[in-house]
Amino acid sequence: MKEAKTGEGICFEAVYQQYYQRMYLVSVGITKDRCLAEDVVQDAFIKAYKHFDKLRDHDKLGAWLTSIAYRTAIDAIRKEKKRTYVPLEDVYLTSQESSSEERVVEKQVEYKWTEEQIKRQVVLLSPKLRKVFTLKYQNEWTDKEIAGSLRLALGTVKARLYRARKRVKEGMEQTSPTTNISA
Repeated sequence: MKEAKTGEGICFEAVYQQYYQRMYLVSVGITKDRCLAEDVVQDAFIKAYKHFDKLRDHDKLGAWLTSIAYRTAIDAIRKEKKRTYVPLEDVYLTSQESSSEERVVEKQVEYKWTEEQIKRQVVLLSPKLRKVFTLKYQNEWTDKEIAGSLRLALGTVKARLYRARKRVKEGMEQTSPTTNISA
Protein backbone atom coordinates (compact mmCIF):
# COMPACT_ATOMS: atom_id res chain seq x y z
CA MET A 1 0.00 0.00 0.00
CA LYS A 2 1.35 3.43 -0.89
CA GLU A 3 1.62 5.90 1.94
CA ALA A 4 -0.28 9.12 1.40
CA LYS A 5 2.06 12.06 1.33
CA THR A 6 1.11 15.68 1.42
CA GLY A 7 2.52 18.36 -0.85
CA GLU A 8 5.09 19.05 1.89
CA GLY A 9 6.32 15.42 1.80
CA ILE A 10 4.76 14.58 5.18
CA CYS A 11 3.38 11.04 5.57
CA PHE A 12 -0.29 11.51 6.37
CA GLU A 13 -0.53 8.04 7.93
CA ALA A 14 1.97 9.17 10.59
CA VAL A 15 -0.12 12.29 11.18
CA TYR A 16 -3.20 10.09 11.55
CA GLN A 17 -1.47 7.82 14.08
CA GLN A 18 -0.14 10.76 16.08
CA TYR A 19 -3.35 12.84 16.31
CA TYR A 20 -6.19 10.31 16.11
CA GLN A 21 -6.61 9.92 19.90
CA ARG A 22 -6.57 13.68 20.49
CA MET A 23 -9.21 14.31 17.81
CA TYR A 24 -11.31 11.41 19.04
CA LEU A 25 -11.38 12.75 22.60
CA VAL A 26 -12.42 16.20 21.37
CA SER A 27 -15.17 14.63 19.24
CA VAL A 28 -16.50 12.41 22.04
CA GLY A 29 -16.52 15.40 24.38
CA ILE A 30 -18.76 17.31 22.00
CA THR A 31 -20.99 14.56 20.56
CA LYS A 32 -21.27 12.39 23.71
CA ASP A 33 -21.52 9.44 21.31
CA ARG A 34 -18.57 7.14 20.61
CA CYS A 35 -19.80 5.91 17.23
CA LEU A 36 -20.59 9.41 16.04
CA ALA A 37 -17.21 10.62 17.33
CA GLU A 38 -15.43 7.97 15.22
CA ASP A 39 -17.30 9.21 12.15
CA VAL A 40 -16.41 12.79 13.03
CA VAL A 41 -12.71 11.96 13.30
CA GLN A 42 -12.76 10.22 9.93
CA ASP A 43 -14.52 13.19 8.33
CA ALA A 44 -12.10 15.60 9.99
CA PHE A 45 -9.08 13.71 8.66
CA ILE A 46 -10.56 13.70 5.16
CA LYS A 47 -11.10 17.46 5.36
CA ALA A 48 -7.57 17.96 6.69
CA TYR A 49 -6.06 15.84 3.94
CA LYS A 50 -7.94 17.77 1.24
CA HIS A 51 -6.87 21.13 2.66
CA PHE A 52 -3.41 20.30 3.98
CA ASP A 53 -1.84 22.68 1.49
CA LYS A 54 -3.65 25.59 3.22
CA LEU A 55 -1.82 24.97 6.50
CA ARG A 56 0.72 27.78 6.86
CA ASP A 57 2.54 26.79 10.04
CA HIS A 58 3.22 23.03 10.30
CA ASP A 59 4.22 23.48 13.94
CA LYS A 60 0.53 24.11 14.71
CA LEU A 61 -0.65 20.91 12.96
CA GLY A 62 -2.16 19.47 16.17
CA ALA A 63 -4.15 22.61 16.93
CA TRP A 64 -5.32 22.83 13.32
CA LEU A 65 -6.50 19.19 13.30
CA THR A 66 -8.20 19.64 16.68
CA SER A 67 -10.11 22.70 15.45
CA ILE A 68 -11.24 20.76 12.36
CA ALA A 69 -12.44 17.91 14.59
CA TYR A 70 -14.21 20.39 16.88
CA ARG A 71 -16.08 22.09 14.02
CA THR A 72 -16.88 18.77 12.34
CA ALA A 73 -18.33 17.45 15.63
CA ILE A 74 -20.56 20.52 15.98
CA ASP A 75 -21.73 20.09 12.37
CA ALA A 76 -22.49 16.43 13.09
CA ILE A 77 -24.60 17.35 16.12
CA ARG A 78 -26.55 19.86 14.02
CA LYS A 79 -27.19 17.20 11.39
CA GLU A 80 -28.35 14.74 14.05
CA LYS A 81 -30.81 17.29 15.44
CA LYS A 82 -32.30 17.80 11.99
CA ARG A 83 -32.86 14.10 11.46
CA THR A 84 -36.21 12.74 12.42
CA TYR A 85 -36.21 9.22 13.70
CA VAL A 86 -39.18 6.94 13.55
CA PRO A 87 -39.05 4.31 16.28
CA LEU A 88 -39.23 0.76 15.01
CA GLU A 89 -42.30 0.19 17.17
CA ASP A 90 -44.14 2.92 15.27
CA VAL A 91 -43.22 1.38 11.93
CA TYR A 92 -44.38 -2.01 13.16
CA LEU A 93 -47.63 -0.58 14.54
CA THR A 94 -48.29 1.30 11.32
CA SER A 95 -47.85 -1.83 9.25
CA GLN A 96 -49.97 -3.75 11.76
CA GLU A 97 -52.65 -1.07 11.60
CA SER A 98 -52.76 -1.18 7.81
CA SER A 99 -52.96 -4.97 7.78
CA SER A 100 -55.55 -4.72 10.57
CA GLU A 101 -57.60 -2.33 8.42
CA GLU A 102 -57.33 -4.78 5.52
CA ARG A 103 -58.56 -7.57 7.79
CA VAL A 104 -61.50 -5.41 8.90
CA VAL A 105 -62.50 -4.83 5.27
CA GLU A 106 -62.09 -8.54 4.49
CA LYS A 107 -64.23 -9.45 7.50
CA GLN A 108 -66.91 -6.95 6.45
CA VAL A 109 -67.02 -8.40 2.95
CA GLU A 110 -67.09 -11.92 4.33
CA TYR A 111 -69.85 -10.99 6.78
CA LYS A 112 -71.93 -9.39 4.01
CA TRP A 113 -71.48 -12.43 1.76
CA THR A 114 -72.45 -14.79 4.61
CA GLU A 115 -75.50 -12.69 5.46
CA GLU A 116 -76.68 -12.81 1.83
CA GLN A 117 -76.16 -16.57 1.65
CA ILE A 118 -78.13 -17.10 4.85
CA LYS A 119 -81.01 -15.00 3.49
CA ARG A 120 -81.02 -17.11 0.31
CA GLN A 121 -81.13 -20.30 2.34
CA VAL A 122 -83.88 -19.03 4.66
CA VAL A 123 -86.08 -18.32 1.63
CA LEU A 124 -85.73 -21.98 0.65
CA LEU A 125 -87.00 -23.23 4.04
CA SER A 126 -90.53 -24.48 4.49
CA PRO A 127 -92.92 -21.78 5.83
CA LYS A 128 -93.03 -23.42 9.30
CA LEU A 129 -89.24 -23.52 9.65
CA ARG A 130 -88.80 -20.06 8.08
CA LYS A 131 -91.27 -18.45 10.54
CA VAL A 132 -89.51 -19.91 13.61
CA PHE A 133 -86.03 -19.09 12.22
CA THR A 134 -87.00 -15.49 11.38
CA LEU A 135 -88.56 -14.83 14.79
CA LYS A 136 -85.48 -16.25 16.54
CA TYR A 137 -82.66 -14.68 14.54
CA GLN A 138 -84.17 -11.63 12.86
CA ASN A 139 -86.56 -10.50 15.59
CA GLU A 140 -84.35 -11.91 18.39
CA TRP A 141 -87.19 -13.59 20.24
CA THR A 142 -86.63 -16.23 22.89
CA ASP A 143 -87.81 -19.79 22.35
CA LYS A 144 -90.61 -19.23 24.92
CA GLU A 145 -91.81 -16.07 23.14
CA ILE A 146 -91.93 -17.93 19.82
CA ALA A 147 -93.81 -20.83 21.40
CA GLY A 148 -96.34 -18.47 22.97
CA SER A 149 -96.83 -16.40 19.82
CA LEU A 150 -97.26 -19.41 17.50
CA ARG A 151 -99.12 -21.48 20.11
CA LEU A 152 -96.62 -24.32 19.86
CA ALA A 153 -94.99 -26.50 22.47
CA LEU A 154 -91.49 -25.36 23.49
CA GLY A 155 -90.05 -28.69 22.28
CA THR A 156 -91.63 -28.16 18.85
CA VAL A 157 -90.05 -24.69 18.56
CA LYS A 158 -86.64 -26.11 19.50
CA ALA A 159 -86.96 -28.97 17.02
CA ARG A 160 -87.97 -26.61 14.20
CA LEU A 161 -85.08 -24.25 15.02
CA TYR A 162 -82.69 -27.20 14.96
CA ARG A 163 -83.98 -28.37 11.56
CA ALA A 164 -83.93 -24.81 10.15
CA ARG A 165 -80.33 -24.21 11.29
CA LYS A 166 -79.29 -27.59 9.92
CA ARG A 167 -80.82 -26.91 6.48
CA VAL A 168 -79.36 -23.39 6.31
CA LYS A 169 -75.96 -24.77 7.22
CA GLU A 170 -76.17 -27.54 4.62
CA GLY A 171 -77.23 -25.05 1.97
CA MET A 172 -74.36 -22.73 2.92
CA GLU A 173 -71.86 -25.58 2.62
CA GLN A 174 -73.14 -26.34 -0.89
CA THR A 175 -72.76 -22.71 -2.02
CA SER A 176 -69.48 -22.05 -0.20
CA PRO A 177 -66.93 -20.24 -2.43
CA THR A 178 -64.34 -22.93 -1.74
CA THR A 179 -66.59 -25.71 -3.06
CA ASN A 180 -67.80 -23.73 -6.08
CA ILE A 181 -64.36 -23.29 -7.65
CA SER A 182 -64.25 -24.86 -11.08
CA ALA A 183 -60.96 -25.71 -12.75
